[in-house]
Amino acid sequence: MDWHLIATLVVLPVALYSQLRTRRVNALALLLSPVVYAALAARAAVEAGAAGLSLGLPGLLLCCGTALGYAQGRATTVFYDPAVQNYRQRGGAWPLGYWAAALLLRQGAALLLDRGLHPAAARLSTDLTIDAVLLGLLAGRAAALLGRHPGLWHAGAAQLRGDTVVPPPVAGRPRAPSRPW
Repeated sequence: MDWHLIATLVVLPVALYSQLRTRRVNALALLLSPVVYAALAARAAVEAGAAGLSLGLPGLLLCCGTALGYAQGRATTVFYDPAVQNYRQRGGAWPLGYWAAALLLRQGAALLLDRGLHPAAARLSTDLTIDAVLLGLLAGRAAALLGRHPGLWHAGAAQLRGDTVVPPPVAGRPRAPSRPW
């Protein structure tokens, strides 16, 4: 069994579960998860190019995954929770639907790419489609969430410094200083 398939089967239930519950959101995690898949996709693209496989469809999958991820980020509800002094995101049917659409897109592309290829090239094209779609999905989601909620940048920086996260300013009320004078 291929390690990409095993990783997908292990990560998929965790990802689906995380889309259905309310959880903390962290700017650093939003930025690092696409970097991991970018490294995997770059490695797979180099191997696919060396094997003579076309990179056009994986590039298209990357664009489609990015559009789905951006739409998912726009559909995700992010709010400041004073009880935990951090930003949280609420999952639901829409974010889960975008994950499902990305996985169906990847599966359909893998079936198209695998036709007529010898087993090693088919495995390589499957790896590349997994990485391209997930890279696009995670990068688009991160761009949408960080663009819509600039307070996530400040919260992530505060968490890295070990400071408490300052709540976002409320309209009509001045923002409290982050450190006592």
